[in-house]
Amino acid sequence: MSIRDVLRENRVLMRLYSMLRDSIGHANDRYYGIRTESVDSFRFRDVCTDATRYEAIPYWLLRRIVQVVKPGSEDVFFDIGCGKGRALAMFAQCPIKKSVGVEIDPALAQVAERNAASLKGRIAPIEVRTENAAETDYSLGTIYFMFNPFGPTTLAAVLGRIRETLVKRPRKITVVYYNPLHLDVLRKELGLSVEVRTEKHFPWRPQKVAFASNDLQKA
Repeated sequence: MSIRDVLRENRVLMRLYSMLRDSIGHANDRYYGIRTESVDSFRFRDVCTDATRYEAIPYWLLRRIVQVVKPGSEDVFFDIGCGKGRALAMFAQCPIKKSVGVEIDPALAQVAERNAASLKGRIAPIEVRTENAAETDYSLGTIYFMFNPFGPTTLAAVLGRIRETLVKRPRKITVVYYNPLHLDVLRKELGLSVEVRTEKHFPWRPQKVAFASNDLQKA
């Protein structure tokens, strides 16, 4: 029996487990001077019918993603469905050109803007766009991050817009898709090589992250 199975059968242990994870998230928030914890339901179903609720990615996993992607001085990071801006904050602490968040919910976007202003150790500028991800201009981006923000319909529209920018401005890009429930859409719309990694870090359950990229030098 796995640790996860034991927790499922014991409500007290599960509660303690959840409190431990939450306390780690809160501690990291305090360290960086931001507030990104809690889960929020999505309120704009009439605009984006397949959007998912806001939930922050674990800090440890963000650090792993940064290690894999290795953002540089010419990179522009896009967090598609940025919520309260945790990923924006982490990438803004890297020596990149800009960290851009796209969020359709004005309330969440305002929180992301406040977090951008209060972030400790920020290196790169942060821009938060309150707009529909399916209508955003992605032409400046080189790194795109998504925490399963919506279903296959909107995902296809977003990836289609990114693909169009590659036709107009060929460049190397990386797409990071956390909790990749619609990998088939990612492969179909971008046609890039995809690597799915399973990252482990106690007390979290194993986390899947898909990395899709092109290499213009081999084209």
